[in-house]
Parts: sequence; C-alpha cells; structure tokens
Amino acid sequence: NADPQNYLVCPPQLWLDGINNGAGSIRQFVAVPLGLGLSVEQALTGAETHGGIQITLFEPKPGRFPDQPPPPKAGPGRLASPRFGPAMGIGAGGLMRQKIYADPHGIDTWDSDNCASVELHIVNSEQFEQITGKRPPPTPIDAQTYTKYGLPWFELYDEQLAAVAGSKRLAEVKSLAAHARERGEAGAGEDSFEVPESQIERLDNEQSRVVNGPSAPSDER
Repeated sequence: NADPQNYLVCPPQLWLDGINNGAGSIRQFVAVPLGLGLSVEQALTGAETHGGIQITLFEPKPGRFPDQPPPPKAGPGRLASPRFGPAMGIGAGGLMRQKIYADPHGIDTWDSDNCASVELHIVNSEQFEQITGKRPPPTPIDAQTYTKYGLPWFELYDEQLAAVAGSKRLAEVKSLAAHARERGEAGAGEDSFEVPESQIERLDNEQSRVVNGPSAPSDER
C-alpha cells in the first residue's frame, strides 16, 4: 500500500532495526520463543503460525532502472532444511531512533505481480549448535556497558529524507518490557540512558554503507 506506505525501498533504506513506531523511531527486533504470546505476529494476528521473518521482494517495472545482472552466486549449494519447525519469533524491544524512509520512486515503480518471498527462521542456542556443530557465540554486552567503555555510537544525518507515518496497529504492540511488567517481574526492561555527545558519530547515507556499529538509542521502555 502507498497510503500508508507499508513497505520499504533499498536504497535509500540501508537496514531496518525494528518495527515502525512512528515519529522517526522503531522498536527493536528481539528474538522470542513462540507459544508465550510475546511475538509481534501474535499481537497482530492472534496466532503464532510462522515465526521468524517473512520478506517479499518486488521487481521494478521494465525500464524504470538500468538492467544489471545479479552478482554471481558463491559458496556451497542450497542447504537442506532443518528437521525441526520454527520455535522462535520476533518481539518488540526498546525504542530506538530510526526513520523508515518514504518511497522516493512511487508505488507505480514496482511490479506487484513479479515478486519472490523469503522466510528467515530464527533458531535458539540449542538449535544453532545442532545445525552448525559449533557452540553459540557469547551473548553481546548490553547498551549501558557498551557506552561505559567509550565505544562509538552512530547517528545518520538524514534530515533531508522523509519518513513514513507510524502504523496504528504496530504502535499498539506491547514491548517485551511491558509484558514483563504485566507479569509483575521486578526490574523489567532496561532503564533509559543518554549517550554522551562525544561518543556519537554522525554519518550520511554513503558513509553508513561501510560502517558496522550500533545506532544511537532513543529509549528502552
């Protein structure tokens, strides 16, 4: 749909960290077990059927962009599907500043009849070891510890790019911290915190293509 826009275009969108919360912010993607009512899928559909993430890609209509062959495929052939079903889904984490950009080309650029879908299955640590034969990597440090050690955060300079409006349905999805508070769990969620200006590096979209690091947080409610 174009109004409201419920898709994104790459580029200018180089990555997406979470679900659209409106006002230039998102709620971070967080892996959660299925069956506990914590997933975004459960909140939107009332069921947890798929898990993971489903992505649909649409081709542009002929003549809209220069024709370029895709890069050659590398690596081994297609891997066999795991023998277990999806057990993980996506929940809504803390707030973070990020725009979801408006389509600069218009919805008429895209061929809705020429598309392909991809399903991304999320695995827990036990399934990771079963698939790869390796121990899972250590848990990343939290945002407060990252900041404490003076490591850099990155903020995009993208004031010139329009953002899509927030989704009313997605705005009503409860965060994991809200679920935890409802269960009466003490200390649920992470406290909000400020990142010192000296640790924030501001990048334009071209610079951000070669940088791999966290974006400046907005909130952790």
